[in-house]
Amino acid sequence: KEDVVLNVSTPLEGKFGLAANDVLFAIFVFILAVVFFFAPIPEVTDADMAAQAASSGTQTAFEDKPLSKQYTLFFGVAAQFCYVGAQCAYAGYFINYVSAVRPGTTHATGANLLAVAQGCFAIGRFVASGLLKITKPRLVLIGFLSGVVLFACLTMGLKGNAGIASISLVLFFESCVFPLIFALSIRGLGRHSKRGASFIVAAVSGGALFPPVLGTVADHIGTQKAFFIPLIGFVIAWMFPLYLNLFKAKSLDGWTEEKAPTSTTTDKDVESMVDDDEKKGAAIEHQEIRA
Repeated sequence: KEDVVLNVSTPLEGKFGLAANDVLFAIFVFILAVVFFFAPIPEVTDADMAAQAASSGTQTAFEDKPLSKQYTLFFGVAAQFCYVGAQCAYAGYFINYVSAVRPGTTHATGANLLAVAQGCFAIGRFVASGLLKITKPRLVLIGFLSGVVLFACLTMGLKGNAGIASISLVLFFESCVFPLIFALSIRGLGRHSKRGASFIVAAVSGGALFPPVLGTVADHIGTQKAFFIPLIGFVIAWMFPLYLNLFKAKSLDGWTEEKAPTSTTTDKDVESMVDDDEKKGAAIEHQEIRA
């Protein structure tokens, strides 16, 4: 007769273990915030950004436009929103996908395969970094996003190890997309750079939308077929570098990497320019309403 030992303390210990990890992480983040608060880090002002953009005008045909006219920024925000949502959907349902395309695969094995795919993601970062030294960012972005779209399509049709390989390659090509969309969206914004960057950061909220939509659709048509949801997001994101390469290549390639020259423009001057933009925008809206 075999002895049976019930380990009733495991669930409780597991809960406390997770709580301890969360508390330690929160403490670390708090300490890091305090360090950055007191660290003498110089701030790049709006005036500095405006001067840098103006100094590159001959190479980039830069024009100081109101924020409402920065169409590349808004396209980038939409692309980032869709991309992050699709990326989170892939990461969140990776194990479910593996179990669907290779029946009999345990969740533990699926978790290990996810770790391998995340390793592919890390390798992709290094590969992209090397490519950025020899080619233009806009070309790297459209190349990697094209790989994402291609293997995302294959992910919906392949079975077994081929399907697992395709979804892992999706993660490989995802590696550099977020930072490149971020950088190319705010490039040339000048005094609007900070506000534009805040819009791009807010676009990560797409990660809260796509996964539950994917899960709901998967309950009705199956996990593998439901992956058309993130595919839509990837295609929309892919249209952004396509737009950049077709219509913004000259201006993007014209930006120099030289330090911004000293400018007599002050933050107060920039604030007055922003106020003027807002007044002009309000006047235009008022005229349109009257018309």
